[in-house]
Order: sequence, then structure tokens, then C-alpha cells
Amino acid sequence: MKIIFFTLLLLNNWMIYSQDNKFIEYNYQIDQAEHSDSLGNYKESLAFYDSAFSLIEYYPSEYFSAFQVSIKDSNIELAIKYLDKGTTKGLDIANWYGDQLDYFLATEKGQLYLTRKDSLLNIHFNSIDLNCFNLFKELYDKDQGLRNVRTPLNKMIEVDSLNFEALIHYSEEYGFPVFRTCGYGENKAWILLWHHRGEEYPNSDQWQRILPYIQKRIDEGELHPDYLKMWDEYTY
Repeated sequence: MKIIFFTLLLLNNWMIYSQDNKFIEYNYQIDQAEHSDSLGNYKESLAFYDSAFSLIEYYPSEYFSAFQVSIKDSNIELAIKYLDKGTTKGLDIANWYGDQLDYFLATEKGQLYLTRKDSLLNIHFNSIDLNCFNLFKELYDKDQGLRNVRTPLNKMIEVDSLNFEALIHYSEEYGFPVFRTCGYGENKAWILLWHHRGEEYPNSDQWQRILPYIQKRIDEGELHPDYLKMWDEYTY
């Protein structure tokens, strides 16, 4: 009986680890890539980026980092590969800057990239739920619009609560938004949720209603197991 119990315990721990491992290992590989880059070990850095992409391939920002390292390594063909791939995952260079990007765009191959950029971006938008993306972009724009003007506090609290309700209703019907299916809609939803840190978290009615949907995404391997860490550690 002891052997059976021990075997089941190991199996359970392995299932938990393997479930979380994708994100944990991904972050480790990215950290190693950035460290190698800081030391000037560019080929080693790119090897770590490739290892990360083999685990999770839909976060666009890391492709831009790999693009920058490739330019530093004087490997423009590899840089184009990362930039093209990243763009199909939602990377829009209109929102990015850097010496490596300026250098690349000044080249003939950089100009050729610009001619195909929009079609590559369309691959990303055709792969996600645009209703999700547009919903949270709209809520985010409204949220930021209130914060860019002198909005009364009670009005801001009211809108924050309505946005939270919209996030809950979406989660009830489709699941909590994640990048793989909603693109940057996930980031917008995160910001809307961040407004409800502090005293509200985790015992308010709204938090209690949405937490199971967040946990489900964590259990499915769609969110990092530390997704709620910033709320847990927030002090005010």
C-alpha cells in the first residue's frame, strides 16, 4: 500500500509540474536569453529564444527581442525570420523602437518587410477571436479615456465595476481571455482587472465570481500559474 500511495503521489506531483512547466520553463529560457544577450553571447541567446518558442510560440514581444539580438549578431536573414514570425503573432513594429529596428528598416530588406507587414499581421488577426479583442480594446479605451481627463472618482469607480462585469460575463460564456485566442485583448483585460486590487481582492462578489475562470485557465496551461501573484502581493 505504501508503494502504491508513493507512486500516486509522484504521479500527482508530475502532473502538476508538467501542467505548470510550460510557462515556468518558458520564462526561464527567456531569462537566460536576456542574460546571454547582456553578456554579448548572441548565438547562445538566440538558442535560448528558440527553446522558449518551442514551448510557447504565440507571444509576439519575445520575437522582437530575438530580432534585435540577430541584428547584433549580424545575421539579418535570421532577424527577418523572427520579425516575420512575430508579426504573424501580432507584433506591430509601429509600436516598437530601437537602434536595431532603425538600422533594419533603412535597408532594402527592411523596406521589403514593410510591404508585407500588414498581410502578416492579418494572419494573427485571422487566428484570434476578434470579438474578444475588440471588446476589451473598447473597454480599455473607455477606461483610459476617463483617466486622461478630470473624471469624478465615483464615476471612475462605477465604470471600473461595469468593466469588471463585462469581463465576468465574457468569462462565463467563453472562458477567461488568454493571448492565444484573444491576442492583446488579454493584456487589456489584465489592466481592467488590475484596477480591482487592494481591499477588493479576493473577497468581493465580483472577484469570487471570476476567480474560478482564471483558475481554470491556469489549470488548462493557458495562463501562468503566477498570474495572480501581483494581486496577492499588492500592498497599499
